[in-house]
Amino acid sequence: MTEEVEQEHQLVRAALDTASAACATWRGQPSAETGEALAAALERLNAVIQRHLDDEEQDIVPLAAVTLTQQEWDALGKHGLAQMPRSSRLMAFGMILDPLDEADRAYMKGFLPAPVRMLYPLLIERPWKKYASTLRTGT
Repeated sequence: MTEEVEQEHQLVRAALDTASAACATWRGQPSAETGEALAAALERLNAVIQRHLDDEEQDIVPLAAVTLTQQEWDALGKHGLAQMPRSSRLMAFGMILDPLDEADRAYMKGFLPAPVRMLYPLLIERPWKKYASTLRTGT
């Protein structure tokens, strides 16, 4: 299983690199052609990531749940958070909450520090909705 996961990570990295290069090209020379190339690269990235995340949820998370201690699981979360720039964390939290139903959203919000939870509409919800609208409509 480890080799399969590593291979998937390599596919994700390659698709991400291709999408990043296509984005840079499109930004430098915006045209229908470079836009189509970017769209194709993003579609490929989405397909690769979706397959990888589905595999992780079905195979890795259940294995981790019976193998890792709570302390090790918490350390994974802290490591992942440490890799994210502070300036992106609130937006990322909004992105994580977006597809959840109200019960799951409330559960996740419960882990926020009280002051952040109180200011959630201003710090997270409003900026995320504005950004998501821009992503979805292109305006």
